Amino acid sequence: MGSLALVVFLSVAAGLVGYLAYDTSTLEKSVEAKAGVYGANMAAQLYSPVAQESPALADAVIRPLASDRNVFGVAVYAVGGKLLAGHGQFPPTLASREDAKLEEDRVHLTVREISVGEGAAGHLLLALSTEHIVTGQFRAALFLAMTTAVLLLFSMLLALAHSFSVMMSECVRLFEERRQMERTEKDRLEKLVAERTRELERGREQY
Repeated sequence: MGSLALVVFLSVAAGLVGYLAYDTSTLEKSVEAKAGVYGANMAAQLYSPVAQESPALADAVIRPLASDRNVFGVAVYAVGGKLLAGHGQFPPTLASREDAKLEEDRVHLTVREISVGEGAAGHLLLALSTEHIVTGQFRAALFLAMTTAVLLLFSMLLALAHSFSVMMSECVRLFEERRQMERTEKDRLEKLVAERTRELERGREQY
């Protein structure tokens, strides 16, 4: 039980180290880059929908993003914060960047202004899920923990196999020693019987 507890403890420790040491910067940069590309492409297409305050046109622009599993929410807002179209989760209104808040914290939130002239601007809100980053951390932790557990258990099995081999070797040695002692004792008794037999024969001849 103590050995198994040690294996569990070391595996958990290795998993924690793997979780903390996992480099998320590459995934975070890829999410930021993706958000930048999506935002730049759609911002150029949303001028007319925002200027005309057309929900149909706005929905036509952002609808392709609904099929992207990483898109947690996307929405277009007219000047003044009125919602024109949206998919996923998004605020009901958005008049400024400060209003861009979601209950889910595992998202990368981007807000772009859609300028329609004379200082007026609508907004594009894009929220990309960062769940895969957390999942990657857990997978790294799980992999390291499982690898550590397997290696430790394998080491324990090797140690047990070695101990069993030593025990069997000792049993074989003791068995051979016992057989040798039996042979030696048998030879001694045979010699003793032979000597006594010869003595009896000599005594009989003298008599």
